[in-house]
Amino acid sequence: MGGLLILLSLVLAVASAATADGTTAGSWLPHAADATWTYQFTDSVYNTTPTTEHVSVVIVSVSGPVTFEATSAAGAVVTYAAATATDAVGPVTYTYSKSSGSKFAIGTTTVTVTAKDAYGNVSTPRTFTVTVQDTTPPVITSVSPNLTIEATSSAGAAVNYATATATDAVGPVTITYSKASGSTFGFGTTTVTVTAKDAYGNTSTQTFTVLVHDTTPPAIAAPNLTIEATGPGGAVVSFASTVTEAVGLASVTYSISSGSVFTIGTTTVTVTAIDVWGNVATKTFTITVRDTTPPTITSISSDITVTTTSSSAIVVNYTAATATDLTGTPTITYSQASGTKFAVGTTVVTVTATDAYGNKTTKTFKVIVVKH
Repeated sequence: MGGLLILLSLVLAVASAATADGTTAGSWLPHAADATWTYQFTDSVYNTTPTTEHVSVVIVSVSGPVTFEATSAAGAVVTYAAATATDAVGPVTYTYSKSSGSKFAIGTTTVTVTAKDAYGNVSTPRTFTVTVQDTTPPVITSVSPNLTIEATSSAGAAVNYATATATDAVGPVTITYSKASGSTFGFGTTTVTVTAKDAYGNTSTQTFTVLVHDTTPPAIAAPNLTIEATGPGGAVVSFASTVTEAVGLASVTYSISSGSVFTIGTTTVTVTAIDVWGNVATKTFTITVRDTTPPTITSISSDITVTTTSSSAIVVNYTAATATDLTGTPTITYSQASGTKFAVGTTVVTVTATDAYGNKTTKTFKVIVVKH
């Protein structure tokens, strides 16, 4: 028995020495995970007793599955909890397939953790997952302001509005509109919805309104008119104004109808145009009926020849002239009246017909006084 104790002490001393020396221990201690050490004790009469001891590194905990929001198109920097392990002799070194604090791409990454003690024993690997996702919608930074547009036709108006802008941490962003810029917007208020969508399907929306209305009255072109009288009462005058209206014309009226008789002089006519949205325009123009046509002398005396034995002037009578005029009876005057004395020789008598508006016409005849 004494020999057995001595041998055992010697073996343990050697083992202890080997264990204390990292290099020597590495040459005979196991290195695989869950290693088993076997000891053999021999007494002085060479009886042997084998003894075994199971030595392993055990990972107690690793980070649970973690989910992070992406901060860029490259993913996100992820920090996770450190693993813990136990070992009979310690200390333990941990190895991660992707370290905490590094950048993880969008998607799910499996992280493998192993623990290794000072003698090279390696644990059974443990894993956990890191998921980097994008659930944050884009931020719409600007949209068109609300717009009020004047209609350009009965259909409304073609409206161009400012392009929206948006940002996203991951990018890129696609922007769509419920009604495109440059299209025709009908009368009234239309709400345009702006939608920003990122590469992972996250969306955000904003709206603005487009109001199309008609506040523009019709445009009236009505020139002044000058018309020649056709009778004492003036003249029948027909006219038409030109009315331009982009949206639609409801009515055009005149203070005096076309085709009415306008008296001689100047008359003001008022045109009123109303469009289908109730916008009213008025314009005035004048119609001047005038008489610039001279009377017509319908008859005058023919040339007259009379004789006398005296050298003195003699009384001569001639037939009165006649004249007509569209606007009334003209006044007839003579350069020398009938029944007055005409001198010996030839006298030219001028007949003048003048109407009420000063228009004149003339004709002449001769009175010849011959002395015998």
